[in-house]
Amino acid sequence: MAVTKKRYLHHYVLTMRIFPNDEQKNIIASNMLAYKTIYNYYVSNGIFCSRVGLENLPEMLVDQQINLDDIEPSVIQNAISKYQKDWTTFLSNPALNPPSFINKESFQLTAKYPQEGDIIPTIFNSSCCLQPPKGKFLNLPKIGKVISTGSRQIVENILNMKEVLVGRVMVYQDLPKYYYTKLYLSSNCSFR
Repeated sequence: MAVTKKRYLHHYVLTMRIFPNDEQKNIIASNMLAYKTIYNYYVSNGIFCSRVGLENLPEMLVDQQINLDDIEPSVIQNAISKYQKDWTTFLSNPALNPPSFINKESFQLTAKYPQEGDIIPTIFNSSCCLQPPKGKFLNLPKIGKVISTGSRQIVENILNMKEVLVGRVMVYQDLPKYYYTKLYLSSNCSFR
């Protein structure tokens, strides 16, 4: 049996600064550009959420000179899901603005777990996971192992917890061009 979705009592967003090498920076830039390009493509064409599809995506990304081998598949799906969610929100409340162009430098990954056996989700067996020693490394799909820093006390608490579900991971870049991740975590134990 694979990891099942269940209700967790505690939720926490762990923000960590990451230090990618030059090759990893290129992969991150490709994923950020792909996320932004896909979302903005649907906005520019005014495509209603029920008609969102994947027909023209590969050509569109190649036109933007994005290496398709560097793109994590969940990035594409998350861009489309965000667009659909924004349309649904707009339709349920017409006082809001319809989806508009995004220009921020970020993208979202979805954490995956092994499919075989009874899996207890931990911070170590997800596709987006902290690695010893003391969580100083973060492993991200397509990007690989990067050096990470965050609140050491909270990271130590998380590393000692028996069950922690990593839901999604946001990778972003701030104005001085520093790289960060936000890990959206859930557990039945308190994070503090």
